Formats: sequence, structure tokens, C-alpha cells
Amino acid sequence: MSSYVTGKVAEIIATRRGMQKLRVDLASGPARAYLLTDLTPAAQVGDAVVLNTTAVERNLGTGGWHFVVWNLEHRDAKIDGPGHIMKLRYTGLQRDVGAAEEAHPELCDIDHANGLPVVALALHSQLAAACIGVRQNAPNARIGYMMTDGASLPIALSDTVEHLTNRGLLDVTITARNSFGGDLEAITLHSGCITALHAARCDVLLAGVGPGIVGTASAWGNTALDVTEILHAATAVGAIGIPALRASFADPRPRHRVVSHHSRTALGKALLCETTIPIPAAAVHVDAAQREALLGALSSDPQLARHQIVDVAAPDVVSVFDELGLNVTSMGRPASADPMLFLTAAAAGAHAAALMIRR
Repeated sequence: MSSYVTGKVAEIIATRRGMQKLRVDLASGPARAYLLTDLTPAAQVGDAVVLNTTAVERNLGTGGWHFVVWNLEHRDAKIDGPGHIMKLRYTGLQRDVGAAEEAHPELCDIDHANGLPVVALALHSQLAAACIGVRQNAPNARIGYMMTDGASLPIALSDTVEHLTNRGLLDVTITARNSFGGDLEAITLHSGCITALHAARCDVLLAGVGPGIVGTASAWGNTALDVTEILHAATAVGAIGIPALRASFADPRPRHRVVSHHSRTALGKALLCETTIPIPAAAVHVDAAQREALLGALSSDPQLARHQIVDVAAPDVVSVFDELGLNVTSMGRPASADPMLFLTAAAAGAHAAALMIRR
């Protein structure tokens, strides 16, 4: 059962494109809430708002934030959209977001993204590392990020995207399927790859779920399988798919240690094509024992051993995060506590940069 409460806006904590962060006074006390301005009229202090409190009550992954369902100061409202393509279709929150093909009609006659390196991220927390992996090897590359609908639907919820964009590390965003709010909107992963190359003029595309990956402990019941779908879509349109391995030596859950079961499934039984898996060469934060364990996990699984494994000199992203003032964490652990998770993503980004330079 979903839960809804009404409160009054006490403070506008922050505002960015597509979202307000609010402090709302409820009968039970003050609470924090996101208001998505693509879906709900923006609020002012004193406005009465209806909140969906379900996720917080169930201790789910919203970080203690509720969501504004509607601003009661606006009984009637019109939020203009750029086109006739709808996302969140056939719900009370459906939104006319348009599509890249409407702004760039030439895309309708293009069916390929030939040669575009596409990094398939296992987790949203890997985005910054992959971006730095590209940027440090190809400083002038135009880098795009395509967010799937496997987790958060609004890209406005991503602090990482905001920080990378503000620092000039990320150039353009694309939201695919039912995710929304990017610089360009794509209906499918395939059209998102094509849009990245031909409309956004990307040299490299990073792609994956937004904040809040969804999953159970089962092999198939998780949205980490978006990695498989990204690699399939990239292959279908002639792009070059590159997986960022989910690997950890700090995760307390056995199913995620060394090579996570997410990557074992996404790159194993689920993947219908062969690929190249970059792993970080010996460097800071990568000792010989961990590399041997990583290689052993990949080579001992017949479904993974069919892929080509390449050593890549990955930048020390843990130190770069500190230099840039980026607070990058995964499952509550800072990058310094679980470096391999981020170094595999940096290696994938560096490998993508090398392919970009050669094409």
C-alpha cells in the first residue's frame, strides 16, 4: 500500500534543472522531499504539497527523501513539453517529453552508430570513474551519458550527473526508454546510441542505470541486466560495447565479492555476443593478489572465459575524486574503501578513449 501525507513547504533547500529539494513540515515533524518540476508545478515557501512517503516508510533507497505528488496551490496547471512523445505513459504523471528525432529529423534516416564506443556501467556510482577514465586519456573528447530506466526515472535525481556537468567532465545527457529529463530524449537504447553519435556528436557514450539499482538476490531479478541490453543495442547499431565490470573486495555479501553475480549473469548467460572486458593493470590500489583473483574468477567461468580480457592502465580515480571534491560512494562505502569497483569502470573508460582515438 502506498502512503500519502500533506504538509507545508518550510524551505527550498536547493534548486536545479528539473528538481527542487524541499523541507516540508508534516504533522509528524520536518521532512525532506524532492519536487520534480517536469511533473509538478514548482513550490514556494508556504505552499501545501502532497507527499508520497512510501519509500522512506519502507526504508528503500531514496536516502530519506519523500516525493511531492502535487502542489495543492495549483488546482489547474500546464507544464509545457517539447513534443508529442510521452514518457510515464498511461499514468497520471505522463509527460510529453518529445524525442530526439523531433528536434533532429535527420535521425529518422540514420540506422547506425558505427564505431561509437559505448561503456555499459554496472552501477550508477561507476559513472564518475568511467568519465574520468575517458577524460584523462582523451582530454578533448565529447562525452555523453545515456541513462536507462532500470532505476531512477528522472535524471534530475543524480547528484553525480550535476557534479560532472558543472565541472566540465560530462558534456551531454540522453534519457532512454521511460527515464526522462536529459538534454535529449530517446525512445530506445538503440536510438539513444544513434542520437549520441549523430545529434549529440559524442566521441564516447557512457550508459547505465540511474541512482537506485533495483534487484533481488536472484540471478535474473535485477536491473543490472541493463548492461546486457546496452551491449546488445550497441552491437545491433554497429557501436562498440564495453562493459564496466562490477568487482569488489570489500562488499560483505558473497554474491558480490570479486566478480559480482550481476556481472556474471549480465556478461554470461544473458549476453548473446562476445565482448572485451577491460580490467585495471597493476597500479595504486590494485595489488597482485586481487588481480589474480579477478582473472581467476573470469577465466574459471565458461560463460565469461569466451570474452577477451584486456589489461588497461586506469587512472587512480580514488585520488582524482579527492582532487575534484567528488564524494563518490557505493552501498555507503567511499571509493577508498572499495577501489576495485571504480577502477574497473575507469579501465572501461580508458579503453573507450583508446578506441575513440583510433576510429
